[in-house]
Amino acid sequence: MTSPTPIGADNDGVVKQSVKPINHAAAKHYRIAQAYIRSLNDEREIRTHGVNTDDNDADFLTKPLDAKAFLRHRHAIMGPQDPPI
Repeated sequence: MTSPTPIGADNDGVVKQSVKPINHAAAKHYRIAQAYIRSLNDEREIRTHGVNTDDNDADFLTKPLDAKAFLRHRHAIMGPQDPPI
């Protein structure tokens, strides 16, 4: 048996909703995705957990960052990269 794939998020609400249904107006636009993620958690395919915003390596894909943070997160996900020519 393989262990669940860890999924980190820097949004506490998202982590909580991925484990337990929370119904409120702000969550209605993604109920289908929320239910799917929760089912993957229940089936132990994934394991969602909270991550500090500064340690969220996916940020380099979704947010504007200063060069130092961008390179640190990119390196964590993609490994060392050759400098541009």
